Amino acid sequence: LERCQDAMGSDLPELLIQICLDPEASLDSFGPWYFPNLINSLREYRTSGIDRVGRNIVMTEIARGVFDALDYSLDGRCMVMVEGVERIGKSFAAKAWCAQRPGLARFVEVPPTSDDVGFFRAIAKSLGVNNGLNMKAHELRDRIEAALDCTDLMLVFDEAFRLWPQSSYRQAAPKRISWIMSMVNREIPIALVTTPQFFATQKVIVERSTWRDGQFNGRLKHCEKLPDRLSDEDLKSVAKVFLPGGDALSIKALVEYAKSSSKYLAGIEAVAGRAAYLAKKAGRSRVEVGDVARAIQQNVIPSDCAIAAGLGIDTKTTRRAYGRASEIPAQAPFNDRESNPQVSNETTLETNRVAALSTTTA
Repeated sequence: LERCQDAMGSDLPELLIQICLDPEASLDSFGPWYFPNLINSLREYRTSGIDRVGRNIVMTEIARGVFDALDYSLDGRCMVMVEGVERIGKSFAAKAWCAQRPGLARFVEVPPTSDDVGFFRAIAKSLGVNNGLNMKAHELRDRIEAALDCTDLMLVFDEAFRLWPQSSYRQAAPKRISWIMSMVNREIPIALVTTPQFFATQKVIVERSTWRDGQFNGRLKHCEKLPDRLSDEDLKSVAKVFLPGGDALSIKALVEYAKSSSKYLAGIEAVAGRAAYLAKKAGRSRVEVGDVARAIQQNVIPSDCAIAAGLGIDTKTTRRAYGRASEIPAQAPFNDRESNPQVSNETTLETNRVAALSTTTA
């Protein structure tokens, strides 16, 4: 075993590089004496990674919409868009879809900067292309295009509204969009995951510049408009992922909090994380309903309301309809004890918290 480990440490890295980069390498011949089952082990490792992602993704209505749109793009080798309000899980679903297809798709978060180098470096990292800090934008672009031309890889751009110029609309041309259209012309499948901000910015650019969007719209073969809300059953499924082993009342509390907060799914994650921290401080490995109640009442809601106060926004505002989603949570059902008779009639603070959670409406 020691001999195998010694040989593997010095030889295996170069062998793996050869497998990845040499187009003439035959996988059947790669069975070194110290690791005769190398190829099968690599395939098993890949499969285990795909399975692990599958266990962590909840197939909500949002996830199904994202998966269907990305499947269509990959199959038809065309450009599609997935549009939905923030905090509903579309980015998580898109990333999971790519992770389940490691040889077919790459996930790219568009950087918030406006420079070409940062944009192409983000793509190069996702493709595994050399992206040295001294490389210029055109060098990165050439390497990316060469890699895409010789593979069947699909690119999934998250935060796609950042593809539009981040500077003055009057002078700026949408160079990132133009490059993406050139890739679509080469039959490279492209998916854009974005909020409604994408079309709003597109409209402003068309109005204030000489650029016209007819060719872009023509290349967009499908736009999947996601719902802005999930069913209670979907929310419960998400809550169970963030709070494994949680009892029914804890899960209900997470669902009700998500429905009353514009953080939505991120609200579930925030409460579950804080509750786990409180349980750990108390010396317990298992989260109890009291931890969830304290996380909501003592930590998460004050934090949300502090943000609301800083921005000067009414915290009684509920999660709004599609395209007008509030950035600040509506926490009145959890905070206003007078509006909740059941809460006021309970005899202990702990019972009050749990009762408030179980009677809250969105």
